[in-house]
Amino acid sequence: MSTHITTFRASHKACLSAAVLLTVVTANCWLPFPAAAQTYSFRTVEVPGSASSEIARSNNAGEMVGIFGTTQLFGGNSIFLASGVFTPIVIPGGGNSPTPIFALGINNHRQVVGIYTDQNRQQERGFLWNGPTRFFIFDVPGAHSTEGAAINDTGIVAGYYDDGSQFHGFTARCGPVNCSNFAMIDFPGAVGTTALGINNAGQVVGTYSLTDPYVNHARQGFFQDTDQSFTTVDFPGSAETLAYGINSSADIAGIYLDGNAAAHGFTRIGGTFATLDFPGAAETEPTGINDHKQVVGAYSFVNSRLTLDLYGFVATPVGGVNANGGTGRPRGGLWP
Repeated sequence: MSTHITTFRASHKACLSAAVLLTVVTANCWLPFPAAAQTYSFRTVEVPGSASSEIARSNNAGEMVGIFGTTQLFGGNSIFLASGVFTPIVIPGGGNSPTPIFALGINNHRQVVGIYTDQNRQQERGFLWNGPTRFFIFDVPGAHSTEGAAINDTGIVAGYYDDGSQFHGFTARCGPVNCSNFAMIDFPGAVGTTALGINNAGQVVGTYSLTDPYVNHARQGFFQDTDQSFTTVDFPGSAETLAYGINSSADIAGIYLDGNAAAHGFTRIGGTFATLDFPGAAETEPTGINDHKQVVGAYSFVNSRLTLDLYGFVATPVGGVNANGGTGRPRGGLWP
């Protein structure tokens, strides 16, 4: 598993019924949690013609960004999904191996952030996409690589960068043409930190390691409050925890590893942890949660070749708002 969204391939062999919104597939499966937690219904999201798909984030209108591959395990092709329409996210010079782009975050103004591989520099850089004709690339000053992970409605981006010896988290204020006011985020005592989610209050979640500078092993989740104080977020009894998404209520979604190193999803809603696994899946990896408590991510099944196939998913609280890819979205976004 990597510090940005882990991509393994998954298939949709269980709990699939009716097709809606192009290749958005409804899974008529409910996952009961304890009374204090949510109960969710699941649906699969597939990009047409893809070999693997993954949903990274969803805003409050249910508009989503994600990643798909056509023939490879982790193809760097990104999409925006609204009202059942898949729109490719294209950055000049990026989009196909060896220069992939990864759309990882979206806010309620349809601003998208992610990771771009510069063809000339052979360097990972952050990008902000305001629609098909408006985008820019940004770098943390002096960084070897910069990776944008999430963006809130005030234009504050959270992500992480490599200084040549370790990962550090960061936030930055981004406007129409550039990002500025970069601030480092390092969990106290950690040797590596990645900031992966941010809400409109400026509260940040992410992952840190006390032993691995690049945060690939011995990972723990964290929450940073607006007063810059830190709290560890570890799923009870887990071997590792990655905190990915946070909404305006400070509800958190992410991934934990069990004792067999299998990935499971989790939510922490109102301070209560609960497992969130796609029914029947081998592994589940949530990466975002919106203000309706909808959770998005990816899940996997073992196929007949004994490898993993990957598909995106949306988990909606039963009885809650079901924002199907932007249906009913209020107008007023930054691009039509």
